Amino acid sequence: MITATLCIDESLDSPQRRERVARLLLRRDLVAGFGLPDTEPVLVRNSFGRPSLADHRGVHVSIAYCTGGVAVACADDRIGIDLENLRRRDRHAAARMLGADEWGAVERAPDPDREFLRYWTLKESYVKALGVGLSYRVRRLTVRIDADGRASLDRPGAEVWLDERRPGFVVALCRLRGAPGAGRAGVRHVRLAEL
Repeated sequence: MITATLCIDESLDSPQRRERVARLLLRRDLVAGFGLPDTEPVLVRNSFGRPSLADHRGVHVSIAYCTGGVAVACADDRIGIDLENLRRRDRHAAARMLGADEWGAVERAPDPDREFLRYWTLKESYVKALGVGLSYRVRRLTVRIDADGRASLDRPGAEVWLDERRPGFVVALCRLRGAPGAGRAGVRHVRLAEL
């Protein structure tokens, strides 16, 4: 099972506010999706910053922030979520992140900046699911995105999804599992007023 929730609001402009909203979203998803007690989740972080629940090791969590947005994901498998504001692509970051074929796809895309962030978020969601952060050599990963926006990654057991329904933002989700998955995951969008 996967729950993933995204909240976009211009008031999410400070790290403290984003952290509070992330905890609210996480708490709601843990209660609704996994039947956990309606209490403040206790998070511990590994040396790369990957969060996990102190009291519920069978439920995996991932949190992503950017100016104006927060995304959380919970799953019974290792999970990673990344959220980025749309911005100009960075050639230095691209050189570290993308293979030659991927860079070619970015350069040929109608919106190269968005295309770059699609690759970036997919790769970052994978390393977040691994729990190793960007210490992982992400150029070794190969991402493919078809014309319908469906993405795949060249790693066994890795399932990835893009969500681009909110203008100005790109969200990617990665689940790591040993067996093929059961379809498409979705990201629930909520308004801050709903929290």
